[in-house]
This record gives sequence, C-alpha cells and structure tokens, in this order.
Amino acid sequence: MSFLFRMALVAALLSSPLAIIALAQDEAEKPKLSFAFKALAFSRVPGLDEIFHGEDEEKEGLRLPTRNFSPEAKYEGTNPVTFYGQKTHEEGELEYFPVAAVTVQKEWKNALLVFFPTSRQEAIATGRRFHVLAVDGELARFRGGGRHFVNVSDKDVSAAIGDQKLLIRAGASVTFAPRVQGGAITRVPVQIRYRQDDQWHLLSSTRWSLDSRQRTLIFIFEDPLRKRLALRGVSERVL
Repeated sequence: MSFLFRMALVAALLSSPLAIIALAQDEAEKPKLSFAFKALAFSRVPGLDEIFHGEDEEKEGLRLPTRNFSPEAKYEGTNPVTFYGQKTHEEGELEYFPVAAVTVQKEWKNALLVFFPTSRQEAIATGRRFHVLAVDGELARFRGGGRHFVNVSDKDVSAAIGDQKLLIRAGASVTFAPRVQGGAITRVPVQIRYRQDDQWHLLSSTRWSLDSRQRTLIFIFEDPLRKRLALRGVSERVL
C-alpha cells in the first residue's frame, strides 16, 4: 500500500496526478475555495525552500519552514490546490512547474498543510516533489498541555502517557487531554507502540513535559525516504 494511498484514508485527501493538474481539467468545472492556511515541510527538498501558489500569472510565494508552521497565508481558487516550483530560462523568463497538489475540504476556513518529500524515484517518474496532507485547522485549537495525534499510516498506534492511555487507529486522529492544573509543568514517561501482524512493537520510549502553556500536534506517518514509521511533533504557545 503506497504512502499516498494511506494519506487518502486519513481524510479523503488524495491529490490529483500532476499531469491532470497541468494539462487537463476544465477550469469552469473545478470547485472554488477560499481559506487561510499554514504550511510545514518535514524535510527540505533542494531548490524548493520556497514554493508558489495561485491561479494568476504572477503567483504568491510561500517559504516552507521545517520546524514550525509558516505565517498564515490565504488561498482563493480552484480545488485541488496546486503548488509550483519556479525556474528562470536563459532568456530571463520565469516558468512555474507543478510540484504538489492537495484537495482541501470546501467547508474548512483554516487548514494546516504538511509537506512530505517524495522519493527520488517518484520525483523522476511523476514530477511530484511532495505529498501534502491537509488537516482542519480547527483541530489545532485544543487546550494547553494537550497533544493531538494525526495517524496517516496504515498501522494502529497506542500511546501510554503517564497513567493515561489512548489508541490512535490507522487513518484517524485523537486528542490527548492531560491532567495539568494551572501553570504546572509535569514530566511523564511516554511509550508509543504500533501494531503489525497482530503484534505490538515499540516505536518510541521517552519523557514528555506537559506544559499548560503549550500544545503539540503529533503526526504519525511512514517516512517515504526511510521506509519506516516515524513521529513528528510541532508545538505552539497557547495565547
């Protein structure tokens, strides 16, 4: 089962093939979107620290940070949302070429877009440089000290956080609400396991600080480059 197909199981977010984006669909038939978004890349792709979006000839630039989400940007246009790289010809003429696309739910007003670099083989074969996961931005509005798990893998995952336990099923998301009082900071042992062939295997064993002034989104995914399950957390301060 491909990584892109697993992402589709999460929230019906399968992107359209780049060839279709570049060459086919009738613009009049595409649904229109208007939403705000923040973006994050899990690792850099050479030459694509900045990508572009929009349907005008002159497109909007977007820097792709790898530690925290980008400043908020706006998108108005058709669905799927296409992102482009940029190159300059010898004559000095700019050219945009598609590198990623994602379908965003039309009801969303805010979205978080997470960019996963593709393998070298896929980039050569399709031109696609990123898979993109879209998450409803409202899911990031849980209270301080919490973790919101988004499992984009095809494996069930369990988390034991202190004396609290939860199950994050394949293709699902779950919010962990800790027992944090006031401004207290508590450190607790954490074990994350995944299920494969009816056996539970250790993915991570560590300690977390539960701070009521901070909340964290945690993505569970199969790294397309390393071909193994991985965790990635992105934290923000609670205002």
